[in-house]
Amino acid sequence: MVKADPNDTTQFKSWLFNKCKIYSEADSDMLSDYIIALLELDSTPDEHIANLKEQLSEFTDNANAFSNEIVSCLVDKSYVANPGPSDEQRQNELAAKQRILQKIQERKLAKQREEEMKIKLEEEVRAKIEHEKLVAQEQRKLAEQQRLEEEHIRLQKEQEERQKQFEIKQQKKTEMIQSLEKMIELKEKMLDEYDSKLFYLQQRLLANPEDLAFQEEAKLAFTLLRDEMITNHVTPEDITQDKFKLEKTTNSTSMLSTRGLSISATRPRGVSRGGIHKQPFTRNPNTSYNKKLDLRTRTICMDKLDQGKIHKILEQLDMDKIECTKNDADSGFNVTFKDRFHAEQAIKNGIHLNGSPLVLRWNELIRPGLGSLNQSQ
Repeated sequence: MVKADPNDTTQFKSWLFNKCKIYSEADSDMLSDYIIALLELDSTPDEHIANLKEQLSEFTDNANAFSNEIVSCLVDKSYVANPGPSDEQRQNELAAKQRILQKIQERKLAKQREEEMKIKLEEEVRAKIEHEKLVAQEQRKLAEQQRLEEEHIRLQKEQEERQKQFEIKQQKKTEMIQSLEKMIELKEKMLDEYDSKLFYLQQRLLANPEDLAFQEEAKLAFTLLRDEMITNHVTPEDITQDKFKLEKTTNSTSMLSTRGLSISATRPRGVSRGGIHKQPFTRNPNTSYNKKLDLRTRTICMDKLDQGKIHKILEQLDMDKIECTKNDADSGFNVTFKDRFHAEQAIKNGIHLNGSPLVLRWNELIRPGLGSLNQSQ
């Protein structure tokens, strides 16, 4: 084990003091005490060298040479002949120690000032970022406000344009309604005139049942009247369709003019939820027209049917409103309805046999009040 002799501690410290000034800028007195404390351990020379190298590396750049010299001096006791430091040396050592302490203090102050500058700079950067955020937020608010104003102006223009189009559409519908009303009024007057002519013709037929020449003349006059009514669209069915069209247009106009109201508030009383009134044509009650004066055919011809099939067909129809007769000429059957309305409904809805629709056609040779044209001929 290598350890300094207690009797020579003062001399060893003096020698070590001088070496510390050579190898390190640290306080020689403190560093020499620190090295002596390290050498108090019971260790071999190599262990002392390794320990000193590790501990003195923080105080000098030549820790390897300094450690080897310390252990070598301790082994051969060469420090005994070394005289102690003089007063001048001690003063110099004190001055060096003060310089070191001053440098340490200056470093501390510099580091403190650096930390203060760093904090100040961070605060300035943070304040700048907050200011930029506020400016950006204000710019976004202004942009959003401008966008909303532009959107409001656009919507207002669209609303004005829609209102203008709506008023134009309403004006056109009003004009169309007025035109339909005038046309219906005119057609009703014309139909009254046709009714009067038919009534006059019926009276003459009843007054001259035996005059065959007059019968032919009446048939021709009836045909001409019927064709003229169809050509001019002055039939009860045409007027009913016109009235239906008028009512549908009027209801749609009233629905458009009551925007924002509920359906129950705009639907007239008595009208179903999905439909409108389909009032049939109503003739002038002052006229003498009746169903018997309608000389249009009410007979439908179904060709190429046998007796067994006709019974299946008659089951689909109301037996109280039809008369069925055999048509020998066409090997089929004639079905004559009590009025023209039910005959037209049969033509419109169709008659089916075993799931297949039959071909139906009007038999113009049989008309009410005139009998069969084949028979007269």
